[in-house]
Amino acid sequence: MCVASLAIHDDSWVIDKQEIANYVIDFVRANPGLREVVCDKTFWQDEMIQWEQAGINIVEIPQNLSYFVPATARLFEGIMTKQFRHDGDPALARHIENCILKMDSSGKSRLTKDFRNPRQKIDLAVALMMAWHRASAKLEPEIIPQFYF
Repeated sequence: MCVASLAIHDDSWVIDKQEIANYVIDFVRANPGLREVVCDKTFWQDEMIQWEQAGINIVEIPQNLSYFVPATARLFEGIMTKQFRHDGDPALARHIENCILKMDSSGKSRLTKDFRNPRQKIDLAVALMMAWHRASAKLEPEIIPQFYF
C-alpha cells in the first residue's frame, strides 16, 4: 500500500486543487505498481476526470454508513493485529486523535469526528481508512463455470 502525503502549508486548510491534482499524477507516475487511487468524490469531481484522463484507475469511495461501518472495522482489525505501522507523521497522529467511534442503535460503529469540535480535522484518518479498506480487501477469484457431460 502506497500512501502519499502532500504538506498542508498552514492550518487554514485552503488548498490549491491543481497543485494536488498534479501531485497525484506525478506520484502515480513515480510508483508504476500503484493499482488505484481511492477518492472521496465530494470535492474532487474535476480532478478525478483529470486523473482518469491521465490513465489513473480511480475508485470512488462513498461517504455513507454502508461503507464506513465495514471500513472502520477493517481499520481497527489492521491496527490491532499490527498489519501496518505508523511512521510518526504528526499530522496523521493529530487526525487520528481527533476521531471518535460512534455507535448506532444496532451496535454498528464507525469513525467520525466529534462535531462538538468542528475545527478538528480527521481527513488524514479517513484517507487512511479508505486506503486500508481497499488495500486489505481479499480479491475473490473469478469463477469460471465448467460443465461436464
